[in-house]
Amino acid sequence: MPPWLQWTLIIAGLLAIALLVAFIGRQSRALQDSRRRQEKAESFQKERRDSMIESIRVLAMAVEENQVEYSEACLRIKGLLDHVAPADTAGTGPPSGEEAKRWPPAPAFRDGLACVQTDRAGPDP
Repeated sequence: MPPWLQWTLIIAGLLAIALLVAFIGRQSRALQDSRRRQEKAESFQKERRDSMIESIRVLAMAVEENQVEYSEACLRIKGLLDHVAPADTAGTGPPSGEEAKRWPPAPAFRDGLACVQTDRAGPDP
């Protein structure tokens, strides 16, 4: 094999190695940026969820101290609960298996409340 061909192949090999190193470095930085963004998003979601839970507690205390009407508190709490999923199923879709038994769907919950008597209930229509 002539020396000029050997040098050409060596240079081509070194060029390929340099390109692959550059590609790997770029992919590594992209992966780090992606992980950083994901951690930031998870942190934001956790803070948001904690804030909503605290808001639910404040509303419950306000109801206990008769600062807020029951109906208004129910509407506000329902709006918050729609966005606060159970901690172990947050962001994974509807519950299944044992979780489905612990967190029944709204119609089952509503049907269970149909016979609940309250001190503000009026006469039956």
